[in-house]
Amino acid sequence: MALSKTNIRTAVQDNLGRTDKDSVIDNGITLALEAIGRRHRFRVMRTESDLSIVADDLLIALPSGTVDVHEVRIIDGTSSYPILLKTKKWITDRWPNIDGDSTGKPVRAYVEGSNLYLQPQCDDSYTVRLTVTKYPTLASDSDTLSIPGVDECVINWSTAYVLRSYEKFQEAVQWERRFETALKFAMKDDRARDAVDFRAEDSNPVADRVGYGNVQSSEPWLDPFHGTNNW
Repeated sequence: MALSKTNIRTAVQDNLGRTDKDSVIDNGITLALEAIGRRHRFRVMRTESDLSIVADDLLIALPSGTVDVHEVRIIDGTSSYPILLKTKKWITDRWPNIDGDSTGKPVRAYVEGSNLYLQPQCDDSYTVRLTVTKYPTLASDSDTLSIPGVDECVINWSTAYVLRSYEKFQEAVQWERRFETALKFAMKDDRARDAVDFRAEDSNPVADRVGYGNVQSSEPWLDPFHGTNNW
């Protein structure tokens, strides 16, 4: 069962043998979650968010805490399509005056800071569906983590953090080693889950029938995209 923030704080207190460091523990929990997210992008860190854009919009604010953007999809009524994610340089080299160009349905975008910039500038109202990775958080004491095996990582990292705050460096090293061991097992479990999902998707008979997925055409000479790399 996943532990709440309160449970994690109590576990760190038990490791330290003291209850007068709650504010330092809470800082350690926050920093531990960021450290874990930097080390490995766990599958449950990936989320979808639907945001609205209207005519003349040039940019849209990314969801708070976004660290990676994987897909941007424009939804227009009952239809949708992914737009091309490129670097700012790639887009501005080709369209140097985006806000002065004609408006249209966005087909390209780049990320700068905490914003997603659209090209061309929006001509109507649409929904933008973002698939992003966000660092895990424990905002309130009752919040729990949805990443299997990571509770122990947070406890160990936070314990080491607090020990270092009052110069118990040798003890901190021991807890850091425990953190590394726990994180290794959590990452291994996450990769195993990804492998199962990959096999399931790769053998999807519906996808094969309609021509999606990793399927080779039996008549490649009839496939207009055969032998090309036009992505």
